[in-house]
Amino acid sequence: MSTLTRSESSRINGAKSRGPVTPEGKQRASMNAVKHGLLAKGICLNIEKTEVFEELVADFSTRLQPADNVEMRLVEQAALAQFRYERVAASTETAMFVLKMDEQAPEVAKQYERVDPPTRFAIAFTSLASEGNSIQLMLRYQQTMLRQRDSALKQLHELRTKFPPPNEPEIQAEIPQPIESKSGNDERRTNNDERPGGAKCPTPDQIVHLPEP
Repeated sequence: MSTLTRSESSRINGAKSRGPVTPEGKQRASMNAVKHGLLAKGICLNIEKTEVFEELVADFSTRLQPADNVEMRLVEQAALAQFRYERVAASTETAMFVLKMDEQAPEVAKQYERVDPPTRFAIAFTSLASEGNSIQLMLRYQQTMLRQRDSALKQLHELRTKFPPPNEPEIQAEIPQPIESKSGNDERRTNNDERPGGAKCPTPDQIVHLPEP
């Protein structure tokens, strides 16, 4: 009969982990919200809302279900890298081109009678690409953040595979026992000590024999 290797068994057990299930485990998980708030204050800029970062960490935690503080740190690393990537991709990139287009607006108005938005963006993009390495730097930064996120997720997967956390004990439901039947041959016989009122069966010498007619 084939048996599972240690690595295969660890991988299966790690995959079964669904996070804390006992009240104590859930209480530890709820305390992470405080840690997220402290982490957000050190990560977010003064023009950013800490609630956005906290919500992102909560989304990662809900999806990945960290079982202990070690796994939680890897989850926070992945969420932090994702937050920094979105900061650059969704905000910094847009602001960079808007600033350049505003800077070029007077000169563009002199050269062109009418310019549609795609053309204005193309002019700004060309200028940024030729003047310096800001676009290349921004793209490298985005790729670095994505690699850091993927690295944290990979480490989390390897940690669960090699060192799966012990599952917290679950409260076992009491299994009802079948009631013994008292009908037919299974009917319980009573002895003298179990008869109501302490009544006992007469012994043979106590039996009175009536004369036959």
